[in-house]
Amino acid sequence: MEDPTTLLVAVAAGGVVLVVTLALIAFRRAASRPDGSRSAKRLAELLVLEIELYRAEELEAARRERRILNTFGGDIARARAMFEARFPRGSPGWLAFDQEVVRRLAGGDPGVLGERGPGPG
Repeated sequence: MEDPTTLLVAVAAGGVVLVVTLALIAFRRAASRPDGSRSAKRLAELLVLEIELYRAEELEAARRERRILNTFGGDIARARAMFEARFPRGSPGWLAFDQEVVRRLAGGDPGVLGERGPGPG
C-alpha cells in the first residue's frame, strides 16, 4: 500500500495526480491477486472514471449526439492500452474494460458510442 503522505501530496497537487496514483495502486494490487476478474473490473473502473471526471462537459454532449468514440477515441485507446498491459485478451476479466466503457461513458447504451463498438479499431 502506498504511503498516506503520497496520497495527501497527490490530493494537494490536483485530481489528475490522485486518479493516476489510485490507478497505480489498483494496478499493483491487481497484479498480486489471483482473482483476475475482480481486479480487472477495479482497474477498468478507475481508468474509465478518469475520462469521465476530466471531460464531463464533453461527455454529456457526446452522449446526446451519440458520438462518444469520435470524441474520446484517443482517451479510450490510451486507457485500454494500460488495461491490456495487465489483462491481455483472453485473460480472466479482459472484457471488463469494454463493459465499463459502455456502463460509465455510454450510460449503459452501446448505441451512444457511435457506429462501432468499444473494441479496438
